[in-house]
Amino acid sequence: VRTRIQRLLMISHSGTSSNDEITTMHWRHGKIFDLPWLASRLIGERMNPLIPDPSRFLIAVTERNEKIACGQIRPVEDSKYELASLFVEPAYRQKGIGSQTVEKLMTRHQSTESAGKDVYLLTLNRTHRFYEKLGFRIIEVNLAPSMMQAEYSIGKQI
Repeated sequence: VRTRIQRLLMISHSGTSSNDEITTMHWRHGKIFDLPWLASRLIGERMNPLIPDPSRFLIAVTERNEKIACGQIRPVEDSKYELASLFVEPAYRQKGIGSQTVEKLMTRHQSTESAGKDVYLLTLNRTHRFYEKLGFRIIEVNLAPSMMQAEYSIGKQI
């Protein structure tokens, strides 16, 4: 059985590069105590800060217990899901951490009862190639979940 994943491209952010080295890093599920960090990063990047369930997040943490990246896959409607809230601290961008975070989120998604369910996302034009390299493809807005169509329409007005 082949999994079909549809992905919609419209809203995200890019960053600068750094020469900092990461010797050890791991991902963990978000916890309630991560909410202030998550909210501050999402608001700072002008992403939707409404975070009802921190356990949906994966958070990349260094060996010094420094949070450096996050992302989530959340349900949007009728067995459809959204890849959202992808963030990497500026000092750690351009090192593959964002790609690894997306890959880990998709692997986690495929290992749950949600396996095989459609995953969509919104991103800016300047970041769509990042997602295309990870297997996402641009679709017509009218094929996206209605909630995301509304978010897209609002974003075009701002």
